[in-house]
Amino acid sequence: MTTDWVIKAESELLSIFREVMKRPDLTRNSDFFSFGGTSSQAVEIAARAEAALGVSVPVTLILIHANAHQIASRLSESAVS
Repeated sequence: MTTDWVIKAESELLSIFREVMKRPDLTRNSDFFSFGGTSSQAVEIAARAEAALGVSVPVTLILIHANAHQIASRLSESAVS
């Protein structure tokens, strides 16, 4: 995927993280768990991200790569593989 797609995905993911977690102070590198993220929030984030981005976003991706920047990067890498 292109750099533009990664930037868009990161921005969209960050917006979703902020809404679901009710934390407008989150940044692209804010760790999901450090800010109190729960498994049910991870499920909601994954579902919203899939709808917004049009790609599969496994919940495990949220749990392993726990910030918007890393998730967008991994989504881009997995699409190329």
